[in-house]
Amino acid sequence: MAEGASLPTRLRAGLQKTRQALRASATALFGSGPLDSAALEGLEEALLQADTGVAVAAAMLQALRRRERAGVLPDVATARAALREETAALLTVPEAPPHPPVKPWVVLVLGVNGSGKTTAIGKLAHRAVTSGERVLLAAADTFRAAGIEQLKAWGDRSGAEVIAHQAGADPVAVVFDAVRAGRARGADRILIDTAGRLHTKRNLMEELRKMARVLAKELPGAPHEVLL
Repeated sequence: MAEGASLPTRLRAGLQKTRQALRASATALFGSGPLDSAALEGLEEALLQADTGVAVAAAMLQALRRRERAGVLPDVATARAALREETAALLTVPEAPPHPPVKPWVVLVLGVNGSGKTTAIGKLAHRAVTSGERVLLAAADTFRAAGIEQLKAWGDRSGAEVIAHQAGADPVAVVFDAVRAGRARGADRILIDTAGRLHTKRNLMEELRKMARVLAKELPGAPHEVLL
């Protein structure tokens, strides 16, 4: 392969052996007649050997079995076309999520320490901003060292505004200010980062309940989503 080849070119080259092996297996299994149950079982094994993964192989076989039961796989050409269609369907990129029905749409992100809450918020913010939304990030994790700075970095990367207090500040106050700012600035979405906690820590769980009460008081229905 030529040096500096594009990513699609490298990807096609890397998958060439897998593609050829799967094509040969499918040709042998389909034969010249309709695709029956025995051929489907063999196809599942071929898909797994081609490293498609258990979940993907199961999804493809389930779709093909529906077609087989409906009698719409009468010959090898139709069976191959169906396999291509199901493969393409699995690779189709889903449409961007619709804009929130309520503004600002408040998302409270919870989890134990080190579960990737802040990183997930950064990615969600990027996706929302890319789709044209105005996003605010609330740095309610005031306990973790550099937690506020990390969220600010994600705000810079994604183009989202960040509402933050000093380290050690009351996280409920951060949430309160974020909702007020979101309403005043016409934000579409507010993503709230929280400190990691276990359900056995009563004081930290009570802190979450207080956040929820403040949100509901300032914006009826909030939080609209809770991501764990």
